[in-house]
Amino acid sequence: MKKFLTVLLVIAVMFTFSFGSAFADVTNTDKAAKLAEAKAVADGIVDTYYDAAMKLVTDSTKNGLSYTDVTDAKLAAAWAKIDVKAQVKADIAEKYLEEAKNNAFTNFDEADDAAVYAAKLFGISTKGTDGAAVFVDQQLAAKIVAVAGDEAVKNLFDADRAAELAKFDKVDYSVYSGTATDAETGKTYLVLAQEAIAKAKADAETEVPSYGLDDYKDGTVDAATVSGEKLTAVKAFVTARLTAQKYAGTSYETGLYVLNTSFAGYDKIKTIKQSENDAITEAAKKAAVKAEAQKQYAEYIVKDSADKERADAYLTVMNYLADAGVVTQVNEVLSVETTPDCKAAIKEVAELKAFAEKYKAEKDGNGAFVRTAAAVDKIVNDTTKYLYAKAQNAGTTVTADYQTVAAAMNAIRNLYIEQETYNLNFAKEAAKAAVEEAYGNLIDDYYAAEAAKIDENKAKVLADIEAADTVAKVETAIGGNTNVAVNLAAKLAPSSIKDGDAVDALTTFGAGTTAKSVLDAIQAYVNYANTNKTVLDASYIVYDETTVKNAILAIYGEAGARTETARKAVTVSTEEVVAKLSTVGGLATAKAAAEDAIKALPATITLADKDAVKAAFDLVAAYNDMNGHGVISNQATLNKAITDLKAEMTKDFEIKTAALDKNDKAAVKALKAEIDEANKLVGADKLFGDVAKFVTTDLTAALTKIQEAEKNAVIAAINAIPINVTEADAAVVKNARALYTAYVEEYTDYGSVYTDAHNATADITNYRELATAEATIGL
Repeated sequence: MKKFLTVLLVIAVMFTFSFGSAFADVTNTDKAAKLAEAKAVADGIVDTYYDAAMKLVTDSTKNGLSYTDVTDAKLAAAWAKIDVKAQVKADIAEKYLEEAKNNAFTNFDEADDAAVYAAKLFGISTKGTDGAAVFVDQQLAAKIVAVAGDEAVKNLFDADRAAELAKFDKVDYSVYSGTATDAETGKTYLVLAQEAIAKAKADAETEVPSYGLDDYKDGTVDAATVSGEKLTAVKAFVTARLTAQKYAGTSYETGLYVLNTSFAGYDKIKTIKQSENDAITEAAKKAAVKAEAQKQYAEYIVKDSADKERADAYLTVMNYLADAGVVTQVNEVLSVETTPDCKAAIKEVAELKAFAEKYKAEKDGNGAFVRTAAAVDKIVNDTTKYLYAKAQNAGTTVTADYQTVAAAMNAIRNLYIEQETYNLNFAKEAAKAAVEEAYGNLIDDYYAAEAAKIDENKAKVLADIEAADTVAKVETAIGGNTNVAVNLAAKLAPSSIKDGDAVDALTTFGAGTTAKSVLDAIQAYVNYANTNKTVLDASYIVYDETTVKNAILAIYGEAGARTETARKAVTVSTEEVVAKLSTVGGLATAKAAAEDAIKALPATITLADKDAVKAAFDLVAAYNDMNGHGVISNQATLNKAITDLKAEMTKDFEIKTAALDKNDKAAVKALKAEIDEANKLVGADKLFGDVAKFVTTDLTAALTKIQEAEKNAVIAAINAIPINVTEADAAVVKNARALYTAYVEEYTDYGSVYTDAHNATADITNYRELATAEATIGL
C-alpha cells in the first residue's frame, strides 16, 4: 500500500500542470499508475541497454543505414554528434504525455502488464506486444534508428561531402610551371591552375551544397537514398575537375590530384612536362624528314609506356638515313611504334666502328698503315647504311657488300679454341644442373627400393656428361637439347621402375589378404581403445579407414614388400599406425587454434599482418591434414584476408618498382629477390593458392639492361687494347681481363633446365683479342 501511494505521489507531482484533477477517477488512477510503470520500463531499458544498442546501431549491415560510402567508423562518428539518449528519452516523454492526454490511455489494456504496455506505447520493453520476451538491445537499437537515424545519415553525408571537397586542397601545384605562360591570357600555368581550383571551391557551395534534415523529409524517399544520390552528385562534381595523381608506372594513387584536362578550359592549363614537350614538337617541325622524325619521337616519349632507349635509337637511325639520302619523303617516316626496335642496330654499328678504328691503326713491320682509312670507312658506312635501313624497314632500297657486322669484320671476332673450351665446360655444367632438377622433381614419388635404381641411372648419366669431349656428346648424354626435362625423366626413371602409386596398387585389402587382417586388427585396437568413451571425450580416437590404409601401404612400400609373401614377413606396428589418427581433443584443439588465429586477424589487412595471415593459414592447413577434420567456421574471413594481403603486397611491389632507380643494380636485385621470395607463397597448397605470381618483368628488364651495359663495357675494354700490344699496355689488358672475369662470374647461369641456361662467355664476342693480347705480353 505504501508503494502504491508513493507512485501516486510521484505521478501527481509530474502531471499536475497538465492533468489537473484528471486522476481523481479511480479507474484513470489505475491506468496512470500502469502508464508510469510502463514509462519506467522504457526509461530503464534506455539507461541499462543504451551502450549495447548503440553498438548494434553503428554496425551498418544490421540496421539498413548503408549508403555509398558508409563504414562503421563513419557511422560511429555521425552518431557521436547527436545526443541520442536525450532524443530517445524525449520521444518516450512525448508518447507518455500523448497517451495520458485527456485521460485517453488509448493503448491501455487491463490484461497487459507494464512491460506489454511499454511495448505497445514506446516500442521499448522487455516483452513484445504479445507478451513474449524480446531481445531488448535490438528493440532499443530499432528505436534509436527511428528517432535519430535521419540525422545520423545527414551527418554521414556532410562528412563525406567535406572529405570529397577536401581533394581540392590536395592539388599538386608543383607539376604546373611558374614560368611558362599561356599565350591567350599571359598568365603562368601555375596561376591558371590555382585560379581554376579557387573557382571550383566556390562553385561547390552552390552546385553541391550541404543540407539540413528538411531537405529529405518529404515523405517520398528515406534519408539514406537521398544522401546516396547527393553524394553521387558531389563525387561527380569533383571527378569532373580533378584526376588522382598516380605513382609513375602504376595504378596506385599518391594522395594528390591534378586538373582533369577533360573539363572545359582545363585543357589549356599545361603541366611542366607538357610545356617542355610542346617545345620539342615545335623544334621538330623545322626541317622535312628530320622534323617529322623528331615529331614522332616527341609524341611517343611523353607516353607513360614510352621506352626512351628505343626512342633515342629510332631518332639516331632516322637522322642518319635522312643525311644518307635513304629516306627522302616525310611520308616515308614511320612512327616509333611502327618502326622495329633499332637498338640492336645501334649496338652493332657501335661495335663495328670501335673495331674499325683499332684496325685502321694497325701497322706493318716497317711502320706503315696496313689499311687505308678510306677503304675501312667505306665498309663501315656501307654496312651501317644497310643495317639502319633494314632496321627502319627501308632495307630493300639499300645494298651493301657486307650485310652483317660479322661479315664486315671478316669473321676475325670469332672465338676458336678458347671459345670451344668455354662452350664445352658450360654445356657440361648446364647439363648437370638439368639432371639435378629432373631428379629432384621425381625422386619423392618413389619408395627407397625403386629410388636406388633411379640413383644408379643418375650416376650413369652424370658420368656420360663428364666423359663427353664435345657439346654434341653432352647433349646426347641428356637425350638432346630440346624437351630436356621429359627426356631426362625417361632416362632416370623409365616405365619399368614403378613409382609409389604403382607400388601401392600391388597391395590389396581383399578378404584373406595380409593387408586386410592388419586393417581389421587396427580397427579392433581403435574400438578397444575407445571402450567406455564417446565422441565427447577428448581422447576418443577418430577412426578413418583411408588414413589407416595409406599408413599400411607406406610401411609395406618402405620395407620393399612387393609380394604377398613379402608382406607376411613385415611386422606392422599397430601403435605406429594408430598414432597417425586424430583424437577428438586433438581435432578440437587444432580447430580452435586455427579459428582463433583467424579471429585475431584485423579487419583491415596490411603488410604488417603477413606473418599473422600465414600463421593462420598454416594452422588451417595442419587441421585439414588431420583425419576426421571438419569445416573451419570462419574460413571466408581467412580467404578475404589472404586476398587483401595479396592486393597489398602487389600494390607495395608496384610502387617500389616504379620508384626504384633502375640503374642501381644492387637495389634492383634486392627488390627482385624480395618479390621472388614472396612468389614462394604462390602455388597449389600455398598461402595465395594457384593464382598469378607477383610480377618482376620491369625488374628483369632493368637487370637485362644493366647486364647489357656491363657486357658492352667488357667489349669496349677489350677493344681499347691496341692492335700492336706491348708490355706498356699491360694495365689496359689486365683491366679488360678483370671486367671479363667479373662479368662471366656474375652472369653465367646454368639455369633450372638445360635450355634456360645462359653462357655469359658467348656474350663477349671479341674475347679472342683479349686472349691474344695476354699471350703476346706473357700474361
